[in-house]
Order: sequence, then structure tokens, then C-alpha cells
Amino acid sequence: MRTPPLEAAPSAAWQRTDGRLELHVEIRLDGLLSAPRGSALRLALSAVIEEESGTISYWALRHPEQQPDFHDPGGFVLELPGQEPANQKGA
Repeated sequence: MRTPPLEAAPSAAWQRTDGRLELHVEIRLDGLLSAPRGSALRLALSAVIEEESGTISYWALRHPEQQPDFHDPGGFVLELPGQEPANQKGA
């Protein structure tokens, strides 16, 4: 597993209202989608939240073990399909 380079830094914006925090992140996948043809991209989305009280919580699409480990390959559960080989497009 390796971290592929990004063409541009992700952009993030958040909005806080009573009892709610919304985070919107945009990640340009231009460089990532040029991965080897037919290979899928596996992503792990995660966050560490510290409340004003100091309480820390760990969020992820999946925690494969009892303790959070954001590097565990079992947590990479969101899959983006890779590009089809050039001779199969439109088939």
C-alpha cells in the first residue's frame, strides 16, 4: 500500500450550527484515476474529533479491530473502480 500523489491539495470547508458540524471536502482524483488500468482504488475515510470538553472520538467507515488503527488495510472499504482497458471502453 502506498499513498499516491495528488494533483492539487484537497479543499475543505465546514459549517457549525446548533448540535451539528458539517464538513465538506473536495479531493481531485485526476492523478489517482491514472492508476494502472483495471486496478481499483481503495479508500479509508476517517476522522479524529476532539470535543470542547477534551473527549476524543475516532470515526471511520470501518474499524477492523477493537482499537482504531487508520493504517489497517481492513479499514479501506470504499472502492472506486479503476479505468477500463482502452480496448474495452464503450463495450
